[in-house]
Amino acid sequence: MHDLLKELAKISESQELLTKFIEKQELFKEFVLEILRYAYENLMNIELDEELGYEKWDRTKEKTNYRNGIRTRDLLTEYGKIKDLRVPRARKGFYPAILDKYKRSILDIDDIVINMYSTGSSTESISKHIENIYGEKFSKTSISNIIKKVDEDVKAFKNREIESNYYVIFMDGIKINIRRGNSVTKETFHILLGVNEEGKREVLGFYLNPEESSSFYNEVFEDLKQRGLNKVLLFVTDGLKGIEEVISNHFPKAKIQRCIVHVNKNLLQKTRRRDRASLIEDFKRVYKSSNKEEALKNYELFKLKWGKMYPSIVKNLNNILEYLLTFYEFPESIRGQIYTTNWIERLNREIRKVIHSKSSFPTVDSSERMMYLILKDYMNKWENRTLRGFKQAKYELDSMMKEIYG
Repeated sequence: MHDLLKELAKISESQELLTKFIEKQELFKEFVLEILRYAYENLMNIELDEELGYEKWDRTKEKTNYRNGIRTRDLLTEYGKIKDLRVPRARKGFYPAILDKYKRSILDIDDIVINMYSTGSSTESISKHIENIYGEKFSKTSISNIIKKVDEDVKAFKNREIESNYYVIFMDGIKINIRRGNSVTKETFHILLGVNEEGKREVLGFYLNPEESSSFYNEVFEDLKQRGLNKVLLFVTDGLKGIEEVISNHFPKAKIQRCIVHVNKNLLQKTRRRDRASLIEDFKRVYKSSNKEEALKNYELFKLKWGKMYPSIVKNLNNILEYLLTFYEFPESIRGQIYTTNWIERLNREIRKVIHSKSSFPTVDSSERMMYLILKDYMNKWENRTLRGFKQAKYELDSMMKEIYG
């Protein structure tokens, strides 16, 4: 009992300390707001003195304009709201340059709203956050109108010019729920991520399509070519049926790599549970070989061991073999980067983290806004980062580009 009382006393003491801390925080905010009030009002009066050409009590100057009292207005700051800020007036008109006549805030509320929205916050939670932190109430409609301003950025991003040459383009899709009319269905955002000649990643585009179909990529590639895409060394795909043919029609000189991770997943689905570990380990020896010749030898061993037990697996692998080992034709320093679509898979995981709280998007526009904001954030992070191994392989990759395209 004694120990329990001691623990309860500790809890009570902690709560008391927390209450005092919160009270001090509030006092600090009030103190800062008063300093800001003093600074703003003094700066506005100095600005008015310069506008009129004389100080407030100076009676020696000839006057053509006069002070005309004050008006009050509220000003939202990062520390909260300054209420009834005294703004000086003049008979012939004056408004301090330090204040924006039509803005109620020195904060960039648009940025706050959009940043919160991009992390998955709802309009209601954004509105409550601004009111709780800054003391200013914004309706859900006002928040929605700010978010809709992103539409112009989305349009500019989707229509922007891209570079003409890319070493690698990774292709994959993510399914999300979108409402169209009275029904909600899963639709696919197709994402294309390029590695340019500096070895840096860039999202070339994202394209929404109700059904996951390789024929849709005809439109995608036409769009990319119109925006400047010309030469590609390698496409890495998730194995969408018929995609290799579509790629070859648009970029006949480009090489194609089937994502090994997707192939592994398919193998697991078609293998008995007791055989899975052994079969995957044998297949791993194929794509972990030191060169293509060794990989082909290991593939022959794989077929001998598993061909009779799983003939359909071997048949399917034979059909795509030319796309499984393409990565061996590239410099060793980047092989680990280009035999999977992992870069987009990682993006997809981050996208799912943001949208997990949304059962569905109410419109196509709202889904595109969210997708753009998430991808834009990652592109900003990638801006000064060279993908591992590509700097080392640049000479060989440039030589390949020259040899293939002239």
